[in-house]
Amino acid sequence: AIAVATHETDPCIVIYDEPYYDQMMLDVEERARAHAGPNGRPSDAILRQGIGISEMAGFDANGRFILPGLHKSMAKIDRHALFFGLGKFIEVWDPRTLMAWPDAPPALKAACQYHCDRMKVAL
Repeated sequence: AIAVATHETDPCIVIYDEPYYDQMMLDVEERARAHAGPNGRPSDAILRQGIGISEMAGFDANGRFILPGLHKSMAKIDRHALFFGLGKFIEVWDPRTLMAWPDAPPALKAACQYHCDRMKVAL
C-alpha cells in the first residue's frame, strides 16, 4: 500500500511508500512537540499541516492504484495529472494548477509543458 496525502504547503498531492510515510509521521510529531503550547500539548496546526489529509491506497492485480476522490478534488486534478518524482516521494499535479502556481520551479514547469505538448494536452 501507499499513502496519498495533501502536500504540506503546495497545491498538489504527495504519494509515499509506507516506511517513508511512517518516518515522516514521526518527524512531524517531533516538530509538533518542539512547538508545544504553554500546556505542553503538541501543536495541532503543525500536525494538521505536516500530515495533511492522508489515506492509504492499495494496488490492483496490474500494479495500478486509484487516486482518492477527495485528494483529486483538493488538487484540482480532473482529466490529466503530472507525476513528478522527488527522491522518496512523488508529487501529483494538475497541469493547469502547476503552470499557474507562482512558486513553481522553472524546471518543473518546463517538464509539465513538455509532457502536455507531447500528449497534446492544451493548457
